[in-house]
Amino acid sequence: EMNPEVVVEGTGNEVTEPGPDVENRLDTLLLEAEKRLAKREAEILETVEKSGAKIAAEAEAEAEAEKVASIENVSVREIYGSHGVFTSVVDIAGERQEIKIGDTIADGYTVKRIASDSVELTKDGQSTRLSF
Repeated sequence: EMNPEVVVEGTGNEVTEPGPDVENRLDTLLLEAEKRLAKREAEILETVEKSGAKIAAEAEAEAEAEKVASIENVSVREIYGSHGVFTSVVDIAGERQEIKIGDTIADGYTVKRIASDSVELTKDGQSTRLSF
């Protein structure tokens, strides 16, 4: 049986086993590496979560701003016609435009219906009704 601290030289198969000091040092280094890895993983996860939350918040704010701006930028000025066939004059961001059913106006809205007192616009399956 070999003593772990003893090396038999000249056999070509020298085997040494680490002593307690080396094992303790390796254990300490391994623990330190594991702590650093765990800390770095937590930092990366936090960064990813913040980035995801930021992107979601920006997308939501952009969608809300677009929705509000679209509705605010279009106002009905006049509706005329007879027998259920109407044309409307709308103000879109300061410019007057005559519209009919089927027309696509600013921000991708399509004119769905024009009644004697309102204009109904659709975009992405959502309807918006504008009145005088």
